Parts: sequence; C-alpha cells; structure tokens
Amino acid sequence: MKIIDGFVLKKIAGEYYAVAVGELAEKFHGIVKLNESAADIWHFLEKETDEETVVAEMLELYGSGANEDKIRSDVSKIISTLKENNIMA
Repeated sequence: MKIIDGFVLKKIAGEYYAVAVGELAEKFHGIVKLNESAADIWHFLEKETDEETVVAEMLELYGSGANEDKIRSDVSKIISTLKENNIMA
C-alpha cells in the first residue's frame, strides 16, 4: 500500500497540507491537513509498504519513549482515513 501518485505534502507556515496536483486535482477537490505525527506517517506511506513496517518506522523515529499502542492506533486510523478517501492504494 502507498499514497497514490498525484498527491504532494507541503509544510506551510508550520502546518502540513496534502494536495492533489496534475490530473488528480481534477478528481480530488480538497486539501488534507495533517498534524506532525500524521505527516511522519504520510512520509512512510509515500513508498510501497505495509502497516507493520510503518509502525516499526514510527517507533524508531520517536525512540524508546514512544507509546507503541498509541502509535499502532494512530497509524491504523490514518491508513483507514486515507483509504476511505481514495488517497491510498
């Protein structure tokens, strides 16, 4: 699974936004606002991966103090939302 081609993530004034570009912009008429954790997850989903790998990468990124249950929950929620909105394949 991965973010479909045609979306870019930009940081603007300290906030993260994903927007459709090119031909995809004709189909997807919105902007996705992400917090910093969601942006980190988005970056991991820009390449072909699976949910377990994203969780492992997030745990490595956030270090030994990271709450694994919270990260698992966040990754799952974000992946579900992206799939529901046809942003991920």
